[in-house]
Amino acid sequence: IFADHGEPFFRNGERRVIARLLQSGPQVLATGGGAFMNAETRVNIRAAGISVWLKADLPVLMRRVMKRENRPLLKAADPEAVMRNFITVRYPIYAEADLTVQSRDVPHDVMAGEVIDALYMRAAASLIKPPPAAGLGPEDKSRPRTLRAAMPMSRRARLPSTLAVDPTRSISARG
Repeated sequence: IFADHGEPFFRNGERRVIARLLQSGPQVLATGGGAFMNAETRVNIRAAGISVWLKADLPVLMRRVMKRENRPLLKAADPEAVMRNFITVRYPIYAEADLTVQSRDVPHDVMAGEVIDALYMRAAASLIKPPPAAGLGPEDKSRPRTLRAAMPMSRRARLPSTLAVDPTRSISARG
C-alpha cells in the first residue's frame, strides 16, 4: 500500500481502521509509531481507553527496526538519521500518552508485566485519596502514605523503578 499509493493514503486507511477497532470492545491495540502522530487517532484513543508509550532509546530502536525490510520510511541511505529525526519530531507527541514505560531488550512478557504494573499503579492512584493538607496525623496511621504501600505485597515487588516511552508502539487498553 505504502509503495503503490504513498504514505498519506496508508495513514488515512490506518486512521479509519484504528477508529473502527476502538469501537469493538475491550482490547489491547498496538499501533505503529506513525499512527499516534495523527491528532484524530490520539483523540479517539484518549476517548476509548488508555494510551501507553513504550519508550526506547535509539540503539534499541535501531536493533528492532533493522531486523525487517518492511519499514518503507527507513529505506534511506542513513536509516539511523531518519530514526533520530523521528525521535526529535515524534517524541513530543508520544509524550501525550497517558502512560510511559521504558522499553528495552528484555523478553516480551517482562515488558507486558511492566505495562500491566503501570496500568495498575494508575488505577490504584485514582482510588487513593490524597492526605489532608496538614499531613497525616497520628489518628490516620492506618491510611497508606504512598501508592506502593496501598498495593498488595505481590504487586509491589514487580513495580518498575521508573516509568518512561517507544516511538514504534502505542497501546490503547480498554475495559
